[in-house]
Amino acid sequence: MGTVEIVRTETTANGDTKIYYSNGAVWVTDADGTTLVTEPNGAVWMLEPDGTWRYTSKTSSGVERTETYNPETGTTTVFETLPDGTKITTFADGTSQTTGPDGSIVTTWPDGRTSVVYPGDDHGYWISADGKTWTMTDADGGNEQDITPGADGTVTTPGGATVTRNGDGSVTITGAGGDTVTYGADGSVTQVGTDGTRTVFQTDGSYVAEQADGTVTTKSANGDYTTKNADGSTDSVTYDGISTHIEVDGTKTTTYPNGTTRIDSTDGTSTTQYPDGTTTEVQPDGHSYTTTPDGTIVEDDPGGTEVIMSPDGRVEIVSPDGTDAIQLPDGTTVEIQPDDTVITTTSSGSVFVQKADGEYIAFLADGTTVERISSDGAALVTTPDGETEIVLPDDTAPSDDGIDFTPGNTTPDDTTPEDTTPEDTTPEDTTPDDTTPTSDTGTDDTGSDSPDGGDTVPD
Repeated sequence: MGTVEIVRTETTANGDTKIYYSNGAVWVTDADGTTLVTEPNGAVWMLEPDGTWRYTSKTSSGVERTETYNPETGTTTVFETLPDGTKITTFADGTSQTTGPDGSIVTTWPDGRTSVVYPGDDHGYWISADGKTWTMTDADGGNEQDITPGADGTVTTPGGATVTRNGDGSVTITGAGGDTVTYGADGSVTQVGTDGTRTVFQTDGSYVAEQADGTVTTKSANGDYTTKNADGSTDSVTYDGISTHIEVDGTKTTTYPNGTTRIDSTDGTSTTQYPDGTTTEVQPDGHSYTTTPDGTIVEDDPGGTEVIMSPDGRVEIVSPDGTDAIQLPDGTTVEIQPDDTVITTTSSGSVFVQKADGEYIAFLADGTTVERISSDGAALVTTPDGETEIVLPDDTAPSDDGIDFTPGNTTPDDTTPEDTTPEDTTPEDTTPDDTTPTSDTGTDDTGSDSPDGGDTVPD
């Protein structure tokens, strides 16, 4: 289960090579050497010949995330887009830039400084790392002016924005359009839009984004995302790509990067779908049912019994004590016991018992019994009417060693269930003619009253 295999490979007219995998992934290499890999969860890897790579993914709650690696600088840049349209870019040097839905741009620099630019305002606003000094510049960074508000004052800028120092030490800039950006004394940045959105960014890279409909998306410092949707459901994605969706009723769906999906229902039932098409259902009482792509069903119970049902009708039952019982489509059953004793019962009712130490006895459907009594192949044959005969190897016939009790293939085989019976000279050949009503026994074409294959010694 979970094995990913190549389904097919194709080459397009323009020289692109496409490889399709059983879990839904697609690997494409174009003629110039660029490789594009689409994962089962929709995430996309792009690797260019110069070493540049890009990884794009989207959470179930709508957060899009792209990582881009520049081989010349050896740095990685991360781009995120929230469901409300807020765009967040994190550069390798620690600089973070957030563009709100209204077009306002907030940039936090590695040294702690912050700048704000509002759409339609030809000025930029700068805040020192300690939050005590505020300056305003032209769009090109020139004509710097001090706009630091007083302890209880508000400064209105030429562009219509206001800068207010709050009682808790934070400072709020309100744009001409009404959107606000608040810089907390702890270094946090809070953006509030007139559309009802609110996003709070912390210094460790985490944030909480609230949308107007009540949806709240949280990103932790390690890159995990959690979204509480307006309908009460929850979506989360871990930094390593494992996504989880929890319905309002508690049903939980987990999707792994390799395409495996697991659904945990509120009644305790768990269903897992693997990339190769195998499905496993685990019920609350501990029973599990696994169905493979070829239709085989494997049932395991809490007591340790396993039942394997093949599409062709073959059924195998493995018990906790090690007993392996197989039912073949033709009605034959084979039981392999823990001590390696093999008991084969044919559809006509004949029973063959073969033990690991070589002991053998057959109970034929017509009532005849054949028992091995020595290692040289001698057998004791008891007919239905109670007569007994001993069949010995014929020393005058090199090819005749009596009844061959060499154990056959004890592994059940749909086509050769009699592999466990004596070879060459079957038990049926040792019975009187015309007494065997089934196909499990034969008739003696010689007309002799004694079993074939050797000398007859009266009991």
